[in-house]
Amino acid sequence: FLGMEQMTRENLKPKAETKQRLDELFDATYPKAAPIWYSSVLAVVVPKGKPLYRQPLAQIAAIALLALLLVPFWSSDSQIENPESTQQVAQVEQLETRQKSQNLKA
Repeated sequence: FLGMEQMTRENLKPKAETKQRLDELFDATYPKAAPIWYSSVLAVVVPKGKPLYRQPLAQIAAIALLALLLVPFWSSDSQIENPESTQQVAQVEQLETRQKSQNLKA
């Protein structure tokens, strides 16, 4: 650090014409565009440097898809009932089916 303290500092200033040309070149290369709110939101939601599975928009879409697939299971009102507690709507006649199956075998 002693060597740094012994060095003399000079504040160099460029020529005015050089600065003007550099400013014009900078303005031509990087034009001033008004910031648009949706472009900044898009840059946050879909960043360019991240892989697809790490992008927030893809993660939100995956959660929405899972929710759409799982909601029917949560909202279903069907319950498994005990067969003994249900009322029988029709009488099952097994005689006819046995006779039909025997006729088919013969």
